[in-house]
Amino acid sequence: MTEETEESVITEEFVIFTGFEVEVKDHNNNIKKVRFDTKEIPVEYGPLLEIIPELHKEIIPKLQLDTIDTNKENDTDKKIYKYYIHVGHGHDNIIHIEKLAHKDGYCLKDNDEKMPEEGVCPNYDQKEIETDVDVDRLVDHLCLKKEWKKIERSDNAGRYLCEYTFYVSLCENAKKSIPGTVLFVHVPREGCPYSIDELAQILKDIGIWVTENY
Repeated sequence: MTEETEESVITEEFVIFTGFEVEVKDHNNNIKKVRFDTKEIPVEYGPLLEIIPELHKEIIPKLQLDTIDTNKENDTDKKIYKYYIHVGHGHDNIIHIEKLAHKDGYCLKDNDEKMPEEGVCPNYDQKEIETDVDVDRLVDHLCLKKEWKKIERSDNAGRYLCEYTFYVSLCENAKKSIPGTVLFVHVPREGCPYSIDELAQILKDIGIWVTENY
């Protein structure tokens, strides 16, 4: 855990991701206590238009946050997330960190045998939208400093549920008065080449770097 200093300011921010808790420091040497949560979402286009916006509740003032009991297991709905790291199944032997998502081109049916009308995501105007994360710098951090292999930036998230999720999340985030940070990571199957524990550590490294830098 990070030692506190007299100059440090401690804040608490929520990440919708996975189940561990760490402390990190931002560029001003302030401590941020970071709580990671997880939520599984269906492989269906329709429900995503309700689930993702619900996760993107507007950031509320600190005084209101102080009233939230974050120790209650069933209190997830009251948390206000700043970071959204979506994870989906990608190709074997490579991890792709996605840079952008598109409004159209969704012509593959989901698990409910449905697809968006004319392959277009409704409700948003942006033809394409990018994450504000410097993906190239993140990849360099993971490969050079953390010494992970087979991690690359991608500009093609697949035009299926993964990219659809990414697009909706980015658009919802852009609507906020105080936007958060949205990222999508495509991971391979277990053993191709990483074990489950290694994949979990890579995702943890990604989450920590994002909260340190944004």
